[in-house]
Amino acid sequence: MTIALTMRQKHKRVMRLRQLRRARELTQVEIAKRVGIHRNAYNAIEKGRAEPGLETAKKIAAVFQQPVEHVFAYVEVPAS
Repeated sequence: MTIALTMRQKHKRVMRLRQLRRARELTQVEIAKRVGIHRNAYNAIEKGRAEPGLETAKKIAAVFQQPVEHVFAYVEVPAS
């Protein structure tokens, strides 16, 4: 099942990943190593250009010590 996201919804997810990473003072390289993926792959996920698989999403959430539902939540944003 594919979920179509608006650009604004993608932006909400992207900002959450970046905020979590910066709050923990981690680099994209550090997260990628902990998760077992290439930095370019993590960068694409953080920027919303790629969607992680379930196992990768779980590993990223574990790095942040957050439930996967919090890290990768898609918040409905009213149209402006």
